[in-house]
Amino acid sequence: MQKSKKGKKEKVYAAKPIQKVESPGEQKVEPIFGIRNYIIMGLGLIVLVVGYYFLAQPAADPGKPAAEGFLSLSVAPILLVVAYLIIIPVALLLKRPKKTEEQSL
Repeated sequence: MQKSKKGKKEKVYAAKPIQKVESPGEQKVEPIFGIRNYIIMGLGLIVLVVGYYFLAQPAADPGKPAAEGFLSLSVAPILLVVAYLIIIPVALLLKRPKKTEEQSL
């Protein structure tokens, strides 16, 4: 018991004890990402693979060095930037649509 400014005694309450959590078999755990997120992530990975494939292609003209091809200089960087900065972040940041009561039944 502690005394307040007016001299009255105040009760000090302790924190409630931690309750046991139900076992994982009894709880319904929802996945973080929905099917839409995985589809977009797969699309991003495909764009990445295609971008790196184009990056590795030699020039079409045999007289030019390998690093001077159109695909490796123009298309590949665009694909890689789009995949890394747009597609993959969108897949990670999209939220799952909330289920209504009718859908959950």
